[in-house]
Amino acid sequence: MQIKRLNVSLPSWVFHRKIEVMYLVIGPDGLPKFKDILELGITEQLMNVVSKHVNAYIKEGTLPPHDIMSPILNIADDIFAGKTPTIRSGDYISLQQYAARVG
Repeated sequence: MQIKRLNVSLPSWVFHRKIEVMYLVIGPDGLPKFKDILELGITEQLMNVVSKHVNAYIKEGTLPPHDIMSPILNIADDIFAGKTPTIRSGDYISLQQYAARVG
């Protein structure tokens, strides 16, 4: 199956309420596969932070910083369980705030 470009129109009020409606599921192949198709509210910097800490935890057993420990461990738990990793809205906010601080 070939993925085609998708254009989505949303009313402007949605963007002002973005944090209240965010819920993101990361596919089994990760987000890079969808990079050219969808404009996602995730920065490359945020994805680098998530990838770095999830991989360090899974491969080396290194615990992530306390500020993002819960989101990183939730993602790792999904991976260990063979489920599609999901970033819950509260976790997403924590990750965004951490990425902005270390930026």
